[in-house]
Amino acid sequence: MTNRKQIRPANITSSSMRTTEVILANMGKRCRCHGISNSCEAMTCWRTLPSFRKVGEILKQSYDNAVQVHVVKKYGRYILRPRNRERHSVGHRFLSFLRMSSDFCATTGRTCEPDETGPNGCDEMCCERGYVIKTRHVTTKCGCTFTWCCNVTCHACNETRIEHVCL
Repeated sequence: MTNRKQIRPANITSSSMRTTEVILANMGKRCRCHGISNSCEAMTCWRTLPSFRKVGEILKQSYDNAVQVHVVKKYGRYILRPRNRERHSVGHRFLSFLRMSSDFCATTGRTCEPDETGPNGCDEMCCERGYVIKTRHVTTKCGCTFTWCCNVTCHACNETRIEHVCL
């Protein structure tokens, strides 16, 4: 790297390369037998992609273990050094970042579930800022009937919905 402006794109590239590495490292293999009564006279095998959830979990772990770095000029080149002095190098398998990210908890106005404990729960989604309960009156289509050919008739139903909205 020859100047400081080239470091940021390299950092972004390393995270997309990490995604590709995770997918390739977790590819599976599936096989199928062919022959009379599945006698396996011939077998066809192919590679399969890992589940989206598995890739997401690995990338989330990489994100949580990311290393904050700073730029140092050494021997006429700019290199990334970890801010934590206990680490000797960044390594190509680690995600790295120059600055702390802004707060990802920008969920004001989103609806949540007050009784859930996961990501859709109000405590986690609203980042413990709290929520308000709103009542909405909604008109929906209901009691729809199909008349041969090509005619659908519906009634208008009024509903009251209670929503929990993040502050």
